[in-house]
Amino acid sequence: MGYKYFHVQENLPMKKVLFLCISVLMMVGSAWAQNSNAVRDDRDRLIRSLEKSELTFNSIAAKKEKAANPNMLAACTDIYVNAATGNDSWDGESPVFTSGMNGPKATIQAGIDAVCASGTVHVYPGSYNETAAGRFVLGVNGPHQFGLFIDKDNITIQGVDGSGTPITAYAGVLAEVATNATNNFGYSGIFVEADGVTIQGLKILSNTAGDNKTFEIIGDAFTLKYCDITTGYSVYFNDWRYDDNTTPGDDTDDVSHVKSYTVEANLFQNGGSIDLASGAGFSGPVSGREIKDNKFEEDTFGQYWPFISFNGSGTTVPWFVYSVGGAEITGNDFSNTYNTVSETAAHIRARGNYDNSQFNWTSYWNDNTFNVSVVTLIGLSPIFDVRTYSYSTSYTFPNVRRIGLTIQGGINNAAAGDTVLVGAGTYSNSVTINKSDLALQGAGKGETIIQGDGTTCSAAGIAFSGSRSNVTIADLTVTGWLDGIQMFTGPLSNILIEDVEASNNCRHGIWSQAFGIDGLVVRRVTASNNNVLPYTQQFGRGIWIINGVKENITIEDGFFNNNRLVGIDVSDGNVTGLTISGNEVKGNGDSGIGVLGPQGPDATLVTKNTVTDNGRFGIEIKNPTGNGASSGPGSVVIFDNIVSRTVATTDLRDHCGIGVFRRSPVLSDNADQPSGVVVKENEVTGFHRAAVGATGDGFGIVIEGNNHTVEGNLVTDNDIGIQMQAGNPSINAQNTAYFDRGDGSPTSNASITGNTINNNEYGLRSIGTVTGSVTQNIIHNNSINGVTILDEASTAVLYNTNQICLNTAFGMENLGASTVNAENNWWGDPSGPTHATNPTGSGDVVSDRVDFMPFDNIGTSIGPCPAPLKPIVFLANEQVTIARSKHSASQGDIHSNGGIYFQRGDPNTYYGNLTAGGAIKIDKEIKIDGDATAGGKITLSGNAKILGTKTQYGSVTAIALPSLSYSAGGSNVTVAKKKTVSIAPGSYNNVIVNDGGTLKFVAGTYNLNSLETKDDENKLYFDVTNGPVILNIVNNFRLSEEVKVVIFPDGEDGSEKVTFNTMQSTQVLLGKESYVLGNINAPNAEVYLAKNVSFRGAISAKRITVDRDVYSLHHSSPGTLPFQKGSADDGEELLSEQSIVTNYVLSQNYPNPFNPSTRITFALPEAGHVQLHIYNSFGQLVRTLANRELAQGWHELTWDGRNQNGQTVATGVYLYRIIVQDQSGAATYSETRRMSFVK
Repeated sequence: MGYKYFHVQENLPMKKVLFLCISVLMMVGSAWAQNSNAVRDDRDRLIRSLEKSELTFNSIAAKKEKAANPNMLAACTDIYVNAATGNDSWDGESPVFTSGMNGPKATIQAGIDAVCASGTVHVYPGSYNETAAGRFVLGVNGPHQFGLFIDKDNITIQGVDGSGTPITAYAGVLAEVATNATNNFGYSGIFVEADGVTIQGLKILSNTAGDNKTFEIIGDAFTLKYCDITTGYSVYFNDWRYDDNTTPGDDTDDVSHVKSYTVEANLFQNGGSIDLASGAGFSGPVSGREIKDNKFEEDTFGQYWPFISFNGSGTTVPWFVYSVGGAEITGNDFSNTYNTVSETAAHIRARGNYDNSQFNWTSYWNDNTFNVSVVTLIGLSPIFDVRTYSYSTSYTFPNVRRIGLTIQGGINNAAAGDTVLVGAGTYSNSVTINKSDLALQGAGKGETIIQGDGTTCSAAGIAFSGSRSNVTIADLTVTGWLDGIQMFTGPLSNILIEDVEASNNCRHGIWSQAFGIDGLVVRRVTASNNNVLPYTQQFGRGIWIINGVKENITIEDGFFNNNRLVGIDVSDGNVTGLTISGNEVKGNGDSGIGVLGPQGPDATLVTKNTVTDNGRFGIEIKNPTGNGASSGPGSVVIFDNIVSRTVATTDLRDHCGIGVFRRSPVLSDNADQPSGVVVKENEVTGFHRAAVGATGDGFGIVIEGNNHTVEGNLVTDNDIGIQMQAGNPSINAQNTAYFDRGDGSPTSNASITGNTINNNEYGLRSIGTVTGSVTQNIIHNNSINGVTILDEASTAVLYNTNQICLNTAFGMENLGASTVNAENNWWGDPSGPTHATNPTGSGDVVSDRVDFMPFDNIGTSIGPCPAPLKPIVFLANEQVTIARSKHSASQGDIHSNGGIYFQRGDPNTYYGNLTAGGAIKIDKEIKIDGDATAGGKITLSGNAKILGTKTQYGSVTAIALPSLSYSAGGSNVTVAKKKTVSIAPGSYNNVIVNDGGTLKFVAGTYNLNSLETKDDENKLYFDVTNGPVILNIVNNFRLSEEVKVVIFPDGEDGSEKVTFNTMQSTQVLLGKESYVLGNINAPNAEVYLAKNVSFRGAISAKRITVDRDVYSLHHSSPGTLPFQKGSADDGEELLSEQSIVTNYVLSQNYPNPFNPSTRITFALPEAGHVQLHIYNSFGQLVRTLANRELAQGWHELTWDGRNQNGQTVATGVYLYRIIVQDQSGAATYSETRRMSFVK
C-alpha cells in the first residue's frame, strides 16, 4: 500500500484531520471498502494513533484564540438552554436574554455544540425535541442523525428548575427530551462518544422514528443520574475503541476503552434496561462501574428482557464481538410481573464469555430489592455460586447466569444438588418438582408466597412429578391452590418440608399419596384453614399422607388448625418410624391427629402436641400394632400431649380426647386388632356431650384391644374419664355405653396405672370382656362414680392400690354379677369404704360385689384425700430388731407384720406403741412408754416393762408396704473428693459421692440405678423450697460413715419432704454416725442402721435392724436429734454452693395442682436476661413473672394464680415458659412446663 502525505494546517479541527487521513487511505486502496471488520480494525488503530496528536494540533490553535479573546474559556464553560425562551442563534452564555446575541439556546444539541470540554449545559424546564443531524461517529462514521450527539469530553448536561438549581431526584425532573434519531445501526436517541460525560435530571421520551437504544454510550466514565427514562428501551454501552492487540479470539492482552460508568438514581419505566456488550467494561477495576439506587419498572404486561444484561462474546450474535466486565450493582429496586417460564426473563443476566469473578452475585442478590427473584445455586445455600445454563432462540447463548423471575425457570436449570433460591415476593405460577437432589429455598413464611387465585382450584401450588428423592422445600408460603403441596407420584424418599406455610388452599395443605415414602420430615410447617367453604369437597386436611408403605416420617413443631376435616392425618396404615411432636392442632372439623396402622419395626411416637377443640377426636390411633414398650423399636407411644375441648361440641355423637381403637383396617397392610400402645403422661380435659340432642358422650381416653398401658395421665372434666372396652356389637350406633367409633375384638387387655382421674362424671369405666389391672391411680371428685364396671364381662379387671375418694355416688360401682377384686385401695379414710359389710367405714361408697378387703388403712400424706398421720417410725414386713442404746429419747410407733425384738437396754426407755402380727420380745432394762399389741406372744425378760396396755394373741391388721416399680438409666454421676455437684431431676445410672463430697438435689423426682457414698463426711443436700424430693433407686442404696443429710430450708422439720425408695434386695446401709432425715422405703430388703446413727423420718422395709446407740424419731416426734437442726450455716452454705450450676434447669412447680399460689424454681449456669411467662392452654399470655437480668445460680418466683389485671384465673391447665437470652439478645435456653390451677 502506498501513502501520500499532506500538510495539515495547525488550526484544522481534529475530526476533519481524521476524516481527511481516512479518506486518503480509502483512496489509495484500503481494505475497508471490502471488509467491514477490517475497516473497523484499521480505522480504530488509525484513530488511536491520530488522537495522540490531537493535543498538539488543538493546543496551538487554542493558544492563539485565547490570546485574542481572554474571556473565551469562561464564556463556554456554562451554556444555558431554555426551550420556551431560548434561540439557537444566541450564544447560550446567559439563562435569560439580555441584549444582542446574549441569551439561552433553544435546544440541548445547540448547547452541546456551544459548550467547551469540561463545561456544563444547564437545561431549563420545558419540552425539547432534539435532532443532531450530519454527525460523524469518531469523526469518520457517518453522516448520521441522532437525537443528541455528544462528542466533547467531560461535559455535564444538567436539568435544572426555574431558578437554575440542579435537579437531584428523578421525581423532580422538569425538562422532557424527545429525540429524532434515524441512524442506520439501530436508532440511538442519545449518542455519547466522548469520555467523562454526565447527563442528569432529564426526562427522556421516545424517539420519533422508533425506539431501540435510548442511549448509546461508547465513551468512558459516563454518568447517568436522576433521570426519568420513559421509553422502555436500552441504555446501551458499546465499546467502539476496544483494542484486541491484533489477536482476535485471545482477550488476555485486550484493553477496552470503556472502563468505567455510573448509572445512579434513575427511573427506568416500561421495562427500560441497561445493556452492556462488545467489550464495554472489560478493562479497569469493577469498582469503577456502578449501577446503583435506580428503580426499574416493567410495563403493564411485564417484560421478558432483563433490566440489566451483560453480553459477552462466544454467542452467535454477530455484534457481540468482545467479552464484557462486571459491575457493582447495589440499592436498585426491580419490579417485573412477567410470569411465563422463559430462559430469557431476568432482572440481572450475564451470558457468553465474561470473567465471572467480576460479578458479585451475592451482592446482586442481597443488596438490591426485587418484587420477585429466583436464582439457581450450585450446591447448598449460602455458598452463592450461580448455576450456568445455555439456551437458543434465533441465536445460541452459552454460560448464562441470572437472577430470574419464575421459580419453575430456576428449577428447570438446576442440576443435582442445586438450590433454587427464591426471594421475597408473590409468585402466581404453580411449581413442579421435576428432579431429585434439589432444594427449593424461600425467604421465609409470608415473605416468599406462591399464590393461587383461590377460586379455580385446578392445580397444586407445588407438585412432585415422578419418583423423587432428597428434595427440600423451605421458608415459603403456598396458598390459594387446589392443594398447597401435592406429592401424587412416587415412590419418594428423603423429603424435607421446613418452615413452610400451606394454608387457605381449596382442599389440602400438604397431600402425599406417593405409593411409598421413606423419609419425610415436616418441620415448623403451618397448614391451616384448608378446604374451607365454599369448596364442595369436604375432606380437607392440613397434611394427609396416604397410600403405600410410609416409613420414617416426622411431623414436628407445626401448626395445623381449622382445616375442614383433619389437622394431621396418616391414613390407611402400613406406617412405621412415625414421630408427631410439638405441634399445635386446633379447631379442625373432625380430628386433630389421626394415625391408622402404626407398627414396627420402628417406633411410633406422638408427643408434646397441643390438641384443642377439634370436632370429634383429639388424637386417634387406629389399628395400631405396638409391642407394649414405652420406647424403642416397635413401640407405639402417645406421650405428654395436652388434649382438650374449651368450647362446647356441636357434634351429637361420641367424641374423645385420645382414642385407641379398631377402625376399618386394610387387612393386607394392618393388623385386625389394636395392640401394644402406651398412653402416658398426657392431659385430657373438657370432653362433654352436646348440650341439646346429644346421642353420644365425651370421653377423655378410650382403649380397646390388647396389651395397652395407660400411665401417668391427668384426665379431668370429661363425661367419662377413661373407658376400657371390648367387642362393641354395633359400630357407630348411638346412645350406647360403648364409644361408638370403635369395633374392637371381643376381648381387651390393658394396664391403667398412675393416672389422676378427677372431676369427670364417671372417672373410669369398663365394658365388654376386658382384663388387666387398674393400679396406683388417684380417682377422686368425680360427680357420679369413681369406677364403674358396666357389665359382667368386665369384672375380671383387678383394681388394687389406688386412691379412690371424694366421688359423689360410688367410689366403685359393679353392675356385673361377679365380684370384682378391689383390694388394697385407699378409700379416703383409714376406716375403709362405706358398705354394709364394713359398718365403721366412712370412705367412698362401694356397691355390692366389690371385694375391698383388705383395704389400705394408712393412705398417704399427699393427694386429694390424705390419710391422718400415723407416727410409725419403723414398718417391717418380717422383723424389727433394736439393739441396746444409751439414749432414752427415741420416739415413734413400730409395726411389724412379723415380729419385734428389743435387745437388752442400757437401760433406756422407748416412747411409742408397738404392733406386731407375730411375737414381741423385750429384754431387760427396757421400758416401752406406750401400748403393745401382738398377734402372737409378748415376752418380757427381767425388769422389762410395758407402761401402756399389753395385748397378746390379738387381732393385728397387716399393713402393706409400698409397691415400687420404675427404671433408671443415663449418665453416671461421680462427686470427686471434697467437691460439690448439683443434678437436676431426671434419670441417671450410677451415682457415687466420694470422701467429703456434696451432692445436691432440688424439688422433683430422680431415678437412679444406684446411690452410694464412699469413705466419710459426705453430704446429701435437698432443697425442698419448691416441693418434695423423691429418689427412686433401683439396685444399691448405701450410705457410708458420717454422712449428713441436710434439708434446706427446713432442716429436721422438712424430713417428710425427702423420700428414698429402693427396689434392691440387698441390705440398705445407713453408716455409722450418720445423720439421716427422710422416708426410706425398701420393701424387698433389710434396712440396717449402724451404730450411733441419728435418724428422723419413717422406714418401711422387709426387715429393719437397729444397731447400738441409734437415736430415732418419727417426723412428728417432738425433740431434736443429737446433731443440730439444719442451721443457718447449712442454709447459707447451700445457697452459696448452689451458685455452681452446670446446666439450665426449669423445675416442676410446687405445689401442683395448686390454689392459691405455686412456686417456680429455675437454675442459670450463667447470668442472662430471663423472661418467665404464664400462658393458658390457647397459648394466650396470662402473666409475666420476670423480664429482667438475673445472676447465675438458683432462683424462685411465685405465681398467685392471677392474670396481668390482678384477676384470679379460671380452673385449668396453664403453661409456664422460660426464655434466657445472652447479651446479643439470642436465646440460649427455653423450656415449657405445665401446671394445673384448681379452684
